[in-house]
Amino acid sequence: MLKGGDSVFYPYHGTGTIESKEYITVKEQEKEFFKVFFPNRKMHIFVPNQDKNWNGLRPIVSLDQFETVKKGFYDECVPLPSSVSERSKFLEKKMKSGTTSDLFHILRDLLNFHITAGKLSPLDKKTYHDAEAFLTEEIELMKNISFSEASSEMKSEIGNRFNIAAPTFK
Repeated sequence: MLKGGDSVFYPYHGTGTIESKEYITVKEQEKEFFKVFFPNRKMHIFVPNQDKNWNGLRPIVSLDQFETVKKGFYDECVPLPSSVSERSKFLEKKMKSGTTSDLFHILRDLLNFHITAGKLSPLDKKTYHDAEAFLTEEIELMKNISFSEASSEMKSEIGNRFNIAAPTFK
């Protein structure tokens, strides 16, 4: 059960800290929300607490869990659809899940597509950048290191996996 002070991950927003539980009336019904602060985005978001459906809100993973999930980054790549719209839908589903495993798979499969199949679309590049940033934020919190140190670790991991310098995709 999540509570105030917990470090969490929320899809499309990254890592944050639950500041409090608050009750807000929505359509004449009082509902419980978590007030989450995202320091890298300098914003607060109210996330509904729906006991069984966290809308992707989850605690950050432990170092052991992270190392286990990271092994999937080294698994065989999944071929991505060549159609930009189909690829976008496929990647959107993984981003929406917000699992550490899916974020690693996004990086792995987009890099493989970039290396083997050609040019990434602007949306592919944004998705890649977001997935990399979210994983970096999780490393930062999990290991209690600076974002810069976490970013170096992430780029090193990418370099080890693909024997290339991590692309910036601007």
